[in-house]
Amino acid sequence: SQLIEDSSRTKKRYEGFYNKFEVSVTVLNTAVQTTKLARQAYYLELSRTEALDRREKIFQEMSTASDFFLGFYAPEREVDDLHRGNSIWKIYLEVNGSRYEGKVLKDTTKFTELSYLYPNFTRFHPPYKVSFPVPMSVTEKHEATLTLTSHIGSAVFQFPASGGSAEL
Repeated sequence: SQLIEDSSRTKKRYEGFYNKFEVSVTVLNTAVQTTKLARQAYYLELSRTEALDRREKIFQEMSTASDFFLGFYAPEREVDDLHRGNSIWKIYLEVNGSRYEGKVLKDTTKFTELSYLYPNFTRFHPPYKVSFPVPMSVTEKHEATLTLTSHIGSAVFQFPASGGSAEL
């Protein structure tokens, strides 16, 4: 729980008393991915071989992309369209002097599993996975800035360098 809390940032935007949107972002760095896998291995009773296979797949994905778990809420349904090609939202990651645009996918993991893996996640924030074309090792070694922006407003999240060396 503490690791997820330390790896997460939350922003809420209001216009007067009216909520425009809320967003919670968790960087899926080495420590988070490794801890998440250990929890899944425990409650799914995975064999050591299965856990190591999953770990290898995660590390292969991390070698080409930086991923973030995102919970997003907006009171207007048509605004909650982060995963659509014609979305009003853009998501960028700035790291090591470069800016990358994110690809957003709706996370289809069941709520009970998400709430177990991410204690800060609520059923009011539809889950998304945002992927950027930069290796996680680069994101972990440098301060990273994730920006979610549209005509409704912007939210900027700072993630410090983490080093990123965790073992299963």
